[in-house]
Amino acid sequence: MRRLADNERTLRHEMWRRYEGNDWAAFDALPAAIRKRVAAHAYDAWSVNVMMLWQHYKRLYGRTTRAERALIRYLDYCERL
Repeated sequence: MRRLADNERTLRHEMWRRYEGNDWAAFDALPAAIRKRVAAHAYDAWSVNVMMLWQHYKRLYGRTTRAERALIRYLDYCERL
């Protein structure tokens, strides 16, 4: 895994895997409510990872507001960690 030069001092890189891809394209492809939540995240939420999660939630619930709310709750949980 490639570590970008930044000032992050958390153990996040040891706990989670960052998927490769175009962060801006992934961010733009997310529904508006999820983009808003990702933009408000306390740290870089890794848009490609969020897109992969969004694809998972769409498979579970369909492209619905229920899926969006479930993913937003999960992002809230990750931020608390």
